[in-house]
Amino acid sequence: MVDSVTYLTDLQVVFVSNESYPHIKKFAADYQLTAWRPFTVTVDLKDDLFRFFEPSSAPFVVLYDKRGNYIQTFVGGTSVANIRALTR
Repeated sequence: MVDSVTYLTDLQVVFVSNESYPHIKKFAADYQLTAWRPFTVTVDLKDDLFRFFEPSSAPFVVLYDKRGNYIQTFVGGTSVANIRALTR
């Protein structure tokens, strides 16, 4: 996904994990996620988001528009091209 970051500059991308903070910090550094403006990396220590969305597997992608309206959920991920098509 980072290779396609130029297509995501007008979106807000939030990576959420229930892994430990040191693990996620290393992941973000390894993939240079914090170097790009649209990426926010955070840890959900209480599993609140996972309980809310109840994904059957990871990764999963949830899309919302600028007004906070739900667009679609993808279990197992999706392509950047698909995200762009749905958020234009």
